[in-house]
Amino acid sequence: MTKHAIDNDAKWGGHLQVNIGSYLHLRNDYDKALVYFLNARQIYKENYPLNHPFNITVANNIATIYNQLGDSEKAQQISNEALEKVTSPITKTQLIRNIAQAQAGKHQQESAIENYLLAIKVSKTELGGETHFETANSYVILADYYWKLSNYKQALEYYVVAHRVFEVIFGEGGDTELADVLLKQSICEMNLSNFDNAISLIQEAEKNLLYSVPEASPPQSAATNSFTNIRLADIYFWWGGILYHRWNEQVPEVLKLKHSLDYFYKATKLLDQVGGPYITDESRIMLNQDVRSKLNEAFQVAAKLNDATGEASYIQDAFYFSEKSRASVLLSSIRKSDAMHLSGISDSIANKESGLREDLSLIQKLKYEEQQKSFPNDFRLNFFREKAIGYHKGN
Repeated sequence: MTKHAIDNDAKWGGHLQVNIGSYLHLRNDYDKALVYFLNARQIYKENYPLNHPFNITVANNIATIYNQLGDSEKAQQISNEALEKVTSPITKTQLIRNIAQAQAGKHQQESAIENYLLAIKVSKTELGGETHFETANSYVILADYYWKLSNYKQALEYYVVAHRVFEVIFGEGGDTELADVLLKQSICEMNLSNFDNAISLIQEAEKNLLYSVPEASPPQSAATNSFTNIRLADIYFWWGGILYHRWNEQVPEVLKLKHSLDYFYKATKLLDQVGGPYITDESRIMLNQDVRSKLNEAFQVAAKLNDATGEASYIQDAFYFSEKSRASVLLSSIRKSDAMHLSGISDSIANKESGLREDLSLIQKLKYEEQQKSFPNDFRLNFFREKAIGYHKGN
C-alpha cells in the first residue's frame, strides 16, 4: 500500500514537471522547459525502469529541447539511448526525427536525410500505413529540411505528399496543419517562379483557415479568433510582401504592387484585433517585433507605388506603415517601463534589464519563427543560438 502511494506520488510529480515543461516549451522558453524535463527524468529514473514509457517519453522531450537550443551532440546521444529501449511506434518515430535533426545541426546532410526517411518508413510500417498524423508530420519535417538546403523542388514534393495525407485525415478544409502546408507549398512555388501556382495555393490556405474557425460560443471564439487572426495575418504578409512584391521585381506591373499594399493592410488590420486575456503582453511585444520588418516592407511598396504613379495618396500609405512600425516599438517600451516603475527599480537597472530582455525576446522570437513558421535557415539559426548563449553566459 505504501509502495503504491509512493509510486502514485512519483508518477504525478513527474507528470507535473512534464506539463510545466511542455507549457514553457510552447512559450519558446526552452531553457526553463529543459529544467522541468530534467527534473521529471530524475523522478522517473528513481521510480521506474529505464525502458518504462515515462522515461522514454521525457527523454524524447529533452532531446527535442536540446535540438532547439542547438546542442546537437546531447540531442543525438539522448535520442540514441532512448531508441534502444522504445516500444511505442509514435515515440520511436519522433526519436528518429530528433536524431535526424541533430545530424542536420552537425551538417551531416546524408545521414540526416537517411533518418528523416527512416522516420517516414517506421511511421508507415508501424502506425498503420500512410494516413497517420505522425507520417504526415514526418513528410513535413523532411520537406522543411530540403527547404533549408534551398532544394525547393524536393521540398515541394514532400509538402504535396503531406498535404494529401492531411486531407485524408481531416477532410478537405478545416485544419490548421493543412493550412500551414498549403502556405509552405505556395512559398516553394514562388521560389521556383511558379507564381500562378503560388497564388492558387495561398488562396487555399486562406480558405482553409477561415473554414477551420466555425462560429463558437464565447469565450472560446475570442481565443480561437485571436490565434487565427495571427495566422491569417502571416498568410497576408506572405501574400502581399513576397508573392506580389517579388513578382513585381521579376515581372514589373503596378497592379501587382497595388495588390501587395492591399494585403499589407489586411494583415495589419487583423493584428490590430489581436488581444484580450488570450494574448499576453509578452506575446504581443514579440509579435510587434516580428511584424516590424514586414511593416517596413509595406512602406517600401507604398514608396514604389508613389514613384510609379505619382499619386500623393501613396505617400499617406507610406506614412501609415511607418507610424505602425514606430508604434510597435513604442508599445514594447511603454509596457516594460510601466512595470519597472511600479516595482520601484532604479532607472539605470531598469534600462539595462529592459535592453537585455528586449534583445533576448527578439532573438527567441526570430529563432522560433525560423524553426516553426518561416522555414528555417541554418545560418540564421546558428547565429540566433550563438547570440542567445552569449547573453546567458554574460549576464
